[in-house]
Amino acid sequence: MKGNAKYGQALLLGKGGFGSVYRVEETATGKLFACKVADGVGRKYLRKEALILREFKHPLFPFFKEAWEKDDKMFLCMEYVPGGTLEAFVQRRGKIPEATVTIIAAELAEGLALLHKRGYVYRDLKPANVLIRQDGRVKLLDFGCICRAEEVCDSLAGTPGFSAPEQFEKGCPRAVMDIYALGKIMQYMLLGGGEEGGFEKCKCKRRIRKMVDYCTKMESNTRLPSVEVLLPMLHGIKIQSNYWIMRDIWKRGEMNS
Repeated sequence: MKGNAKYGQALLLGKGGFGSVYRVEETATGKLFACKVADGVGRKYLRKEALILREFKHPLFPFFKEAWEKDDKMFLCMEYVPGGTLEAFVQRRGKIPEATVTIIAAELAEGLALLHKRGYVYRDLKPANVLIRQDGRVKLLDFGCICRAEEVCDSLAGTPGFSAPEQFEKGCPRAVMDIYALGKIMQYMLLGGGEEGGFEKCKCKRRIRKMVDYCTKMESNTRLPSVEVLLPMLHGIKIQSNYWIMRDIWKRGEMNS
């Protein structure tokens, strides 16, 4: 890897708006890591992500290895997690069972609760930023859009269809924006990625429907006020096993490592 002799062979995993992601091998140990590379304006977002991963230690977040800059490029080396995105998972399998939806939502909510407690808002929660691991657990990816709550950010962020309406207006980010996005992700899984309006006809349990509805209220002051309020609801109905994911996805080898 350029600028760091510790890493050898690099395999391109994907490209985004602000840079590329590689799977790299640490020469001394043979261990695999993910390395993000960005130049130009992308360096600012990658520096922010490096700071966040260095600060937070949580199973939902990739662990931080190291970061460096060389020849106008920023490099961030972190945990490599084989798996596929939640977006690919849903596109491949369609509607996700309610019990699995609540497991994934609860894991995401626990990670968001930590961010919110420390005063951050994630701002870009969407299926493409959620990784499904080989054991069925999830990882949250891409922390470049994160901002301090109640502080004016220097840029707008978010993805139409998942981000709260007020997120595309100038102002201070608030935790309820992430709650809206989490509700939209639950909706996305329950519908199998179907059209947003289809949720009116979704045949899910009333308790789950109420959670989604309270998360996705258009007016921010009518949503659930915090992830801590949502977590007991999720834990109250979720099953204690992710067997469905392992059985129907990984044992069939339907997602690449």
